[in-house]
Amino acid sequence: MPIKYAVPPYRYAAPLKRSLTDSGIEVLTALPPDAHALISNGIITAGLVPIFMLIDGKLQPAPGPMVYSEAETMSVLVVSRNPVPLRECGSIAASPESRSAVAYLGIVMDRAGIKSRIITGFSANAGLLLSVYRCALVLGDEALKARTSFHVVADVGELVRDVLGINPVYAATGARDASIDLSHIRPIPIDEDAAETSRITGISLDEAKRYHESIKLGYDEAKLSTALRTLAELLNESPK
Repeated sequence: MPIKYAVPPYRYAAPLKRSLTDSGIEVLTALPPDAHALISNGIITAGLVPIFMLIDGKLQPAPGPMVYSEAETMSVLVVSRNPVPLRECGSIAASPESRSAVAYLGIVMDRAGIKSRIITGFSANAGLLLSVYRCALVLGDEALKARTSFHVVADVGELVRDVLGINPVYAATGARDASIDLSHIRPIPIDEDAAETSRITGISLDEAKRYHESIKLGYDEAKLSTALRTLAELLNESPK
């Protein structure tokens, strides 16, 4: 049976789309939360879903592509119009598609005793969110664009590494069929990926190269299991 796999519409996914296509896998575009619904309803075989949404057991975390970094992520950011420490943000408006980033940020702030409140924003655009709120949590290409116009309050990946001591894993392959194995997919960025990312987002070519090098897309069983276990334990400890 042909495999249909959902990939996010973000620039970091360009090497993944290429690798999947080269392996004969049909690629569809969907935000990770939407991919979860498509897989659950049997419309597609597998796809990148928020790691936070793999904890409840409705989908199986399958060997296959992931989205993680060693620490700095560059495209999961809290931003503001003016320099402000995270603890003084007050309300942080999160991009509506945020799932894992919201969970990580909430846990980190709780651990650090930061009282800023995370709310679901009305847009993925940093400028629109910051027209109403002091700080915004933005993802993907919007976060890269925001780096050129706004102040970076925090890189969520760095916070996760510094406070929780784990590599931030944001999304992983989810499937209903536990036998799915796409661990052979090993995306590798090429120069054209960085050039196009720079053109679309406005960050420099050097920054774009660093970005594609920092975002890891291959399967790492140890990092995935550690992140799933840690996130589940910490969410269970957090006040409801």
